This record gives sequence, structure tokens and C-alpha cells, in this order.
Amino acid sequence: MKQESSINPRSPEMSSIVTLADGLVHKKPRLWHKKRRVIQIIKTLDERYNLDFFPKIYEINDDGFTYEYVNGMTVDQFVLNGGKLYHNDIIKIKIAMDRIFAKLYDVARKETAFMENKFMWYGDPNPDNVIWDFKNETLRLIDIDSISISKLIPISYVNITLIQQLEHVYMTNFFEGSDSNKK
Repeated sequence: MKQESSINPRSPEMSSIVTLADGLVHKKPRLWHKKRRVIQIIKTLDERYNLDFFPKIYEINDDGFTYEYVNGMTVDQFVLNGGKLYHNDIIKIKIAMDRIFAKLYDVARKETAFMENKFMWYGDPNPDNVIWDFKNETLRLIDIDSISISKLIPISYVNITLIQQLEHVYMTNFFEGSDSNKK
């Protein structure tokens, strides 16, 4: 099965083109000429350190990159399909995100020459870009081209953005009558 979509049809120059076929995703992000190097770094570091919280990247070329399709619902899809997000879930997701942040920091420290004394961080932490496996309590960051490499990390942004959005979902559920003490 092959499926194509443009992320932002009103503004094609700002869009990513995504093609899904045979369990793989092919994506050509906007500003590919700037993102290509970052994607290559991620692929190399994943081969060295098994960054299993990112989808596996298989190929990088002039037309974008191909990576594994991650099965599962994003947190946003889970909630939109009637799933309930509880306080304990948010805490577990926060702990998983902290572990990812720590792993990226450790890799950057071990690879200072390769990384040119820069850090890798996830620039779009939101419920539509993460898949939380409730059973195995694992977090996957699925929007790979949202990864940034820079000398400084906007720590409060990276650390707070996703959690604030998840708390909003939780509070909405809470005030609509769900039992906040379950799970």
C-alpha cells in the first residue's frame, strides 16, 4: 500500500512530503538541505548507541529519508479515540522523557568530536509526536526531523512543553468527570 500526503497543503513550501509504503515512511522535510546533516548524525548515533526511542532510519538521499513506521497511536490519537490519560501516566511519560534526555546528553558527551561539542534535543515534544506504549511503558518520539543539534538546549522548553500539554488533557478529563485516582 502506498499513500502520500503533504503535511501543510496551504503552504507547500513549508510542508513535508510523507509517503507510506510497506511498513516504511519516506519523508522529505521542509528545508531538507538544512535537515539532512542532522538526520545523518541521528542515523550514525543510532547505529552506535541503539537510540530505540527514535524510529530506525534506513536510507538518506537527495529525496529525503526512509525510516520505520512506528505502530501504535500517538498520545493525542489515544485521547481522541476515547482513551483516558491519568496522573500516573503523565508521571511515567515524564520519567521516560527524562531518560531519553539523559541518553541524548550522555551520547553527546561521549561523541564530543563527532557532535562538535553540541547537544541533540527533541524540538517538538507534543502529544501528536509521541507514542506511549501503556503496556510496556515505553516512549517513542516519532517526528525525527524535529530533532535539533545545537550548542545550547532550551531546557525549560524541552522539559516542560509535553508535560504541560499532557496535564491539560488530564485536567480536561478530570473536570469532565473521569476518576483521577484510577491506575
